[in-house]
Amino acid sequence: VKSEVNKLYKLLEIDIDGVFKSLLLLKKKKYAALMVEPQGDGKYTTKQELKGLDIVRRDWCDLAKECG
Repeated sequence: VKSEVNKLYKLLEIDIDGVFKSLLLLKKKKYAALMVEPQGDGKYTTKQELKGLDIVRRDWCDLAKECG
């Protein structure tokens, strides 16, 4: 996909950051996802990725992180 888009649109170059198994979109720039990553032996692992949510923000107190 990456090579085809980069070939068709010369002024735009994209890169793939990851492949998500499941994705929860809450608002703009706020999501939780399970990212699939390949291991060396042909197996895949899932890693949790949290962006912009209260549980990963440093300007929220610990109580809000636990309750959220």
